[in-house]
Amino acid sequence: MFGPPVKIEKNKSFYADLVLLGCAVIWGGNYPITKIALTFISPLFMNGFKFLAAFILMAVLFPRRTIELRLPDLIPGLFLGVSMFAAYSFHTIGLKYTMAGTAAFLTATYVVFVPFIMWFIEKKFSGFDTIVSSALCIAGVYLLTGTGGQGFGKGELLTVLSAACFAVNIVSAGYFAKRTDPIKMTLMETGVSAVLFIASALIFEPISIDVNRSSILSLAYLIIPGTRGTHLVSNYAMRFTPETHASITFSLEAAFALILAAVFLKEQFTLLMIVGCVIIFGSVLTTELEPVNRFRVRPGRRRKD
Repeated sequence: MFGPPVKIEKNKSFYADLVLLGCAVIWGGNYPITKIALTFISPLFMNGFKFLAAFILMAVLFPRRTIELRLPDLIPGLFLGVSMFAAYSFHTIGLKYTMAGTAAFLTATYVVFVPFIMWFIEKKFSGFDTIVSSALCIAGVYLLTGTGGQGFGKGELLTVLSAACFAVNIVSAGYFAKRTDPIKMTLMETGVSAVLFIASALIFEPISIDVNRSSILSLAYLIIPGTRGTHLVSNYAMRFTPETHASITFSLEAAFALILAAVFLKEQFTLLMIVGCVIIFGSVLTTELEPVNRFRVRPGRRRKD
């Protein structure tokens, strides 16, 4: 049903990582922009409109791929669409009840979830680094939301649940992107997500939107560069880089989100909250970079500088 995975080459992996870093910068802006947009529109309806508009835009840009969609393309679309729907639902609703900067670093904990999911799938222990990073992550979350922060409430819980769903989506996207057309995959993922969001909005939310310049610009950012534009580019780039590289690069969006939230939303963080952010980021580095193995020189061999 799917073709063989694309062979990962070192030079292509480097450029793919740079592309993914650019995506992380844009996604960092999603947090304050979403916080602003939620003052004009309800969460599920906003996501439904965002994903529907993105699907229509992609269909216009890739008409041939859209016409060629077949039943086999629905399988990766369902996996990715359902996990994306769950992730964005928890994430957007949670953002109503917590600060954008806090949400960004709690969402970054999905990097810690990724190796555990891979461990569950492959039945292979991912290493001691995973245990250390989990302990660091818990300590960082405690400082960010507990002693130093505003408490671990509904918004924080929903954000952590969204992080777990994003981890499932990343693992699934990494698997399917190397075995199928990334454009068709993104089309199906976007379409499935749009249907789920619109159906949920019609059932659970009163549909209301305050149409003004701020709401239009916010939605425009979230639809084009903030969601589908970068998501399409990232799905393609993930063909040429390991899933672990993608997850560590994506996690950098939290740092950009924190800065942008402080600048545009005037959010203030205590010293303990900042320490918590640093510890969470340290848990991410512990999970993905594996510094001991990366810089260890094997006996009888010299490192190439």
